[in-house]
Amino acid sequence: MTGEIDQFNGCFGSSRSRVQLRSSHRRMSPGYVVLFWTLSVAIRLYIAMSTFSFSGVATQVLNITGTAIFAGFVAGWILGLRATTLRLLMACSFIDFLTASFALVIITRQTGEATEITPDSFVFLFIIPVMLIGFVMWRSYPFVARARFFLALTAVAIISALPFGAAYLDERIIFAAVANGPSTPQYDPPPKIDADKLWEAQDALIKRSVAGLLTPISDQDNIYSIAIAPQGQQALFAREAKAAIKMLASTYDDHDRGGILLSNDKDDYGVSPLATRGNFETLVRSISERMKPDRDILAVYLASHGSKDATLETGLADFTNVQPISAQALNSAMNAAHIQKRIIMVSACYAGSWIPIVANENSIIITAASADRTSFGCTDDRRMTYFGEAFLKRPIAPDASLSDRFVRAQQIIARWEKAQKLMPSRPQVFVGRNMQSVWTEAH
Repeated sequence: MTGEIDQFNGCFGSSRSRVQLRSSHRRMSPGYVVLFWTLSVAIRLYIAMSTFSFSGVATQVLNITGTAIFAGFVAGWILGLRATTLRLLMACSFIDFLTASFALVIITRQTGEATEITPDSFVFLFIIPVMLIGFVMWRSYPFVARARFFLALTAVAIISALPFGAAYLDERIIFAAVANGPSTPQYDPPPKIDADKLWEAQDALIKRSVAGLLTPISDQDNIYSIAIAPQGQQALFAREAKAAIKMLASTYDDHDRGGILLSNDKDDYGVSPLATRGNFETLVRSISERMKPDRDILAVYLASHGSKDATLETGLADFTNVQPISAQALNSAMNAAHIQKRIIMVSACYAGSWIPIVANENSIIITAASADRTSFGCTDDRRMTYFGEAFLKRPIAPDASLSDRFVRAQQIIARWEKAQKLMPSRPQVFVGRNMQSVWTEAH
């Protein structure tokens, strides 16, 4: 301590300067370092919890354990400081607090699933903080040799860059894990399909499916269901579509007259009609001949990858594309067949985009996500998507209404998404004024 004060005396020269120096040392309380470090950690924890993409373990360890404090210690060691290192530590912790605050501003102004650090942001998050620390060292310790000063500043820069390097490393590790892990959709080699035989069988499959429906009961409301799995490269969607038929049958019990599967999954070839626009139109026309337009209901469940233009990914298992199933095509087919009462459930990303197109006073529309949000769980290592799992399979009272089932699914999905720091998918529902009783009625 004496040596350091003597050096400062040489620089400042007067007794008044020595008094000011001692006074400034008294103001350099460790409490300030603790305060700024705590605030910086709190801000960084908030950022970590509020963003929808994880920075990674290594990055968080470096940020939360106080990289700035470590940089200050290393710089103080290189500069040969002892007691006056506290001044440098407080400066580093304060600058780190400012940096964390600026990062928080960036986070709150960005929307979406990932946070982007732009070149301009990098200047404020790294370059300027390092320059400020260098300025503090230059002003506070003018007696230090130039070589030692630049060595200390270099150490500060390297240590301050560690979180950015760790973020890049985490990104590479996470990318590798996603690319090689079980959550990546695993596609089997495309099967060989006899296209002529497959398409020739469609008329017979539709007739057989319609013939399998139960006879309608004249003095009650009858409910028919169609489940559509148009994406043929993943068995997930066909599994979910089949579960939807079972759910509707159990929910509506005696009112249910049976369900028909339209699927492009290879295991359903020759068993169920393909999920195509043409097959849906033909099927709806056939079912409508059995229905009482003012009473009976057609329920349609669709599961696939979706897009913001209310279109579902549609194709065969050998990656042959067919005309995509869309909200407009579905609506036109039901209008042409004079289907009035409808329950439409869409399990897909951006499914809320279907609501403006298909909603009317005689419809109930349920979607897995809002028009601007993705849904989750669309990988073949799962039984079903998040929405399908929560809406179709989670235990619920046998006499629960469609409304009860949807509200329960909303709660389950929100819990899953919060636990995994995912952007909320926000499942949506529209209930037309003529379908309120269908929505809330227990069975």
